[in-house]
Amino acid sequence: MLVQKKKVKRGNMGNKEDWEKLEKWESDRKRKLKDSYGGVDILKLKEETKETTKKIAKFNKIGENIVKAMLICYALVIVLIIIGGMIIHINQIKETKEKLKSTLITQTDNI
Repeated sequence: MLVQKKKVKRGNMGNKEDWEKLEKWESDRKRKLKDSYGGVDILKLKEETKETTKKIAKFNKIGENIVKAMLICYALVIVLIIIGGMIIHINQIKETKEKLKSTLITQTDNI
């Protein structure tokens, strides 16, 4: 069974006089705001502030990502230094162990 869609009648968008009244009201509102703040265009400042805030937030996010990457690199370098130090230490222990064995063998041979 097919369901038919009902046709919706769209309202009138208003006549030209209504639009002119709205435009006049909006311009009067902007002028009053500007006059009340000593000639400063508050609406323009508001938009500029929003744009600046978005740019700052974007810059902060980039900065946070850079700091995170630096911390990860720092941690990796520290781990590599620790591992390298352990390897060097183990090799030194092996060398001293070999030296001790050779000196003990030569001392026991001399006896």
